[in-house]
Amino acid sequence: MPALGELITRYGVDVATHLDRDADIPVLTRPQIQGDVSIRPVRRRLWGRRLYRQWIDGRGWVSARWVEPREGEFRRARSQRPAITPVPPEGVVVSAGRDGHEHRLLPGPARFDPVQLAPAWRYSTLAERSLLIGILTVPARCEQYLAHDEHGYLGIGPGTYEVGRQREWTPSTRAGSGWGLILD
Repeated sequence: MPALGELITRYGVDVATHLDRDADIPVLTRPQIQGDVSIRPVRRRLWGRRLYRQWIDGRGWVSARWVEPREGEFRRARSQRPAITPVPPEGVVVSAGRDGHEHRLLPGPARFDPVQLAPAWRYSTLAERSLLIGILTVPARCEQYLAHDEHGYLGIGPGTYEVGRQREWTPSTRAGSGWGLILD
């Protein structure tokens, strides 16, 4: 398990001085959150002979249902397909927040496919926009890192993940109310 100081030296992305440079950065395969970015593993759950599937519908709600698998069913939802685009040597900015703070997927063996969203004018509210940023696939026996200058590093283990953003409900104020993206 690498230490934070070792990762800063390896990738050249420095973090806030209050973060302990000797702290170990664990490589996890379970859900993780870094500020306004979430890393969620993509899994198809199989109980008995029935599959339980979840997806985000057009309104941004999580929907789920039990389905009977068909013989030779090989189709997958877009978020369940592994990513195919290699991460470039300069990395990929998955989310840019206020004041230039960015969450950067660092160079490594992983693949990342950003989600192509329809133009904002096609949505009547933010709740209808997808919170999915892209799909990340980390090969077996490899690890990938996500860096942020205020939050440090996240270690991501082998598997396929949904990289998403976070939103929050703003109560009634002079400016109005509704869903808004969290920009960190």
